[in-house]
Amino acid sequence: MKTLLAISLAVAATAAGQETASPAALVASLTGRASLAVDAARRPLRAYDWVPAGAGIVVASSSAVELILIDGRRFRLGAGARIRLASNDLVVVHPPVSALGSVPPLPDLAPIAAGAPRQSAAVRIRGGVATALYPCERARALADSVELRFEPPPAARLFDVRVRAADGTEAFFVSTDQPRVRVPPGTLQAGVEYLWSVRPAGAAIEAERRASFETLDATGAARRAALRDRMMHEGSLHLLAVIDQRLGLFAEAVDDLESALAHAPRDPSAAHALADARGALADRCR
Repeated sequence: MKTLLAISLAVAATAAGQETASPAALVASLTGRASLAVDAARRPLRAYDWVPAGAGIVVASSSAVELILIDGRRFRLGAGARIRLASNDLVVVHPPVSALGSVPPLPDLAPIAAGAPRQSAAVRIRGGVATALYPCERARALADSVELRFEPPPAARLFDVRVRAADGTEAFFVSTDQPRVRVPPGTLQAGVEYLWSVRPAGAAIEAERRASFETLDATGAARRAALRDRMMHEGSLHLLAVIDQRLGLFAEAVDDLESALAHAPRDPSAAHALADARGALADRCR
């Protein structure tokens, strides 16, 4: 039951973590109880919490915590341990604290900068307009595996889909009858903001819907790929999903959890986390 609760809180914990500009560590696992102190506030620690620099952790009796620092170092905090996190290190206030095998460094976890909304609002047009465009604001995608998706209006059968760079240069165009479009690898660049649009073929410009997204930078994509390889090997795809959500890779987080459930089809915690992630993705860009 404790494991199920921790997994089910993954989406909520990640959303809260988005508000932290510079996390210093991620709680990879929690057995029993521990507390987190940030400034003057203290609360129970949760699995998958993002922990900022300057925070302190106290582990209760008969409990243990595994932490991953941003540089990939891992530590186990045993019962009674007390630590404080620096910007790039862990300070032991009271043992036991032991080093574990490292994982590849985490990508830059700075949240996507908030800007003016770039997704056009729905308007009443004969034949309707596409809705639920994804990726959209505050979302990222991997440059070589971008999938554009939308909900088509019932009256339209063919759609013009375009991707433009910030300067207006067209990077991709296709006419399609499918609500999901894969952009060929090599078409988009890493670390770039794009504006994409969908319009029923032959319709007026007023029927066009638009949304913007960023591609993950090349260094971040390489680090994520290395992390994914390690976590697939260790069976830690739940953890990768939390990292992907922090990065703004919301569709990839769903994929991570689908893979986790495929490896453990009877795991109720994986099924619950997947339902939460799918719901968050569906609600994000309506």
